[in-house]
Amino acid sequence: MFKPLHNNVMIKKNVVKEHTMPSGLIVLAETAEADAPCKGVVKAVGPGKYNRFGVFVPTCVAEGDQVIFSKTAETAGTWVKVDNENFLVLADENILGLVEETE
Repeated sequence: MFKPLHNNVMIKKNVVKEHTMPSGLIVLAETAEADAPCKGVVKAVGPGKYNRFGVFVPTCVAEGDQVIFSKTAETAGTWVKVDNENFLVLADENILGLVEETE
């Protein structure tokens, strides 16, 4: 398996389901959806990194966390293929937030 280094995180991007539109609706331009944040599940996490003051800062997410990241993070990160699956590896500061389950 792949183990990220430093503050890098390996994310499995959620697949967006195709949805059908009922007739009579106005469809927005594709760019509106293209800039929408993406969701994914953290599959592997690096230990963290040292900041400029020499203090160790651990990675802020854990394996199994559901996260939201910006569409631009996909270009900032690197796509890797592990066991015939595609994963996005990016720095934890490119993650916008965690998705918490409500009961």
